[in-house]
Amino acid sequence: MAYSDFSRTIKIAPSILSADFANFGAEIRAIEAQGADWVHVDVMDGHFVPNLTFGPPAVKAFRPHVDTVMDVHLMIQPVDPYIDAFAEAGADILTAHVEAGPHIHRTLQAIRAAGMKAGVALNPGTPAEAVAHLLDLADLVCVMTVNPGFGGQKFIDMTGKVRALREMIGDRPVHIEIDGGVTPETAPLVAAAGADVLVAGSAVFKGGSVAESTAGRLKLRALPFAADPRGPAPAGKLRLETDARIIARPAGHWGSTAICLQHTAAQLEEHRFRACNQWRLQELAAAEIPAMR
Repeated sequence: MAYSDFSRTIKIAPSILSADFANFGAEIRAIEAQGADWVHVDVMDGHFVPNLTFGPPAVKAFRPHVDTVMDVHLMIQPVDPYIDAFAEAGADILTAHVEAGPHIHRTLQAIRAAGMKAGVALNPGTPAEAVAHLLDLADLVCVMTVNPGFGGQKFIDMTGKVRALREMIGDRPVHIEIDGGVTPETAPLVAAAGADVLVAGSAVFKGGSVAESTAGRLKLRALPFAADPRGPAPAGKLRLETDARIIARPAGHWGSTAICLQHTAAQLEEHRFRACNQWRLQELAAAEIPAMR
């Protein structure tokens, strides 16, 4: 499924940079099955950032496993010579850094011309005003809340920048994406400031493969309601119960029966949000929630 209609609802985009590199296909299928909205791919060149990751051939190999949106974040310099290659590899969204070259206006035009949605990213030290004249050419602004190059870094508070961007964007159909240090503790801060796409790597994959780890699945499912615990509960997302069990209403392809999973590593996060989610459990028929013990 390629990118379709614009929406400001909270979207979770797990970064496969933190996944099991020997099992990417299974990891991608697992995060989508657990409710991931997008799949985030971090491309690094060892020049613009101090790390090497994926190129177009790897992105092309990921594509058959991605049924949602492939969100490709280029942390490379230069960008323009590689735009067509990433389009051919199957990227739905291609994001370039405003710091990566002198002609970001031309870069965004070229990304759209290649048939992809165009994103522009800002490092922590770059002000929101750097994209003020690019918003009509962009479909997404990525706010880095760590210095790019490595996963697992501590969150840098950029909520002031996010609020400024949200005001600048106005009613334009432009997403605000947060990349770096997203956890159940930081997600509410950036969502309240105006972000609607949350990239999460270590918060999802730390402690084991999502494909093989119940803890990883529960952490992924907790993020949307950490960000917006009082918002509408879309199919396939979690609601929290007072006994700290995680209750899920399946997406359409899972069938009609809700499932209940006992908590593991996500226990602390669940306790934090269960009170404000209690009212939402009234939507679930108790007879349809068998406990898995």
